[in-house]
Amino acid sequence: MKGMIPVTYDRDMALRTLLCKAAAEGCRTADCITLQDKRFPVQNRFFLHRAERMLQLCAECGLRPLRQATLTITPETLAKLPEMLLAVQADFLFCNHAYLVRDVFELYRSNRRSVLLGAIGSGFTFQGLHPGMVYMRVPMFETGQGIVRCVRRLANGEPKDKACKDLQAFQAELVIPG
Repeated sequence: MKGMIPVTYDRDMALRTLLCKAAAEGCRTADCITLQDKRFPVQNRFFLHRAERMLQLCAECGLRPLRQATLTITPETLAKLPEMLLAVQADFLFCNHAYLVRDVFELYRSNRRSVLLGAIGSGFTFQGLHPGMVYMRVPMFETGQGIVRCVRRLANGEPKDKACKDLQAFQAELVIPG
């Protein structure tokens, strides 16, 4: 659009920052988890490229990747996430989708496993989420996601009260393990 200013950030620097932080925290091995959804081919290419780049940068930062390729999850295999992640555990895990962090965090916490998690979302880099710490479902994200679901359901002909029920019930959840 006319007058629009493109905004980007140095993706390599963000990945290097996360990997160097992980190495500085004592991590020696790294792994990456990526969600792929056949409905979104453009996003899939971006996420696969970022995952490949993250694995390439590991050696530069003193980490050894446990796999040559990213651990790929699809909507169909999401239920197997615990089995897939807990089978081989790296010291540092890069969640290639910020919204996977909460599920992965909870999985490791509930299985009493320790891992340094990293994710990049909305241009911000999150570092140092260890199981046992406090986290919160982000109200802006959850509300935005709820609005999109509500609108989609309304467009599909669902009655308003049923389509927007989840949106009205949302509360910012504060999770304090233990």
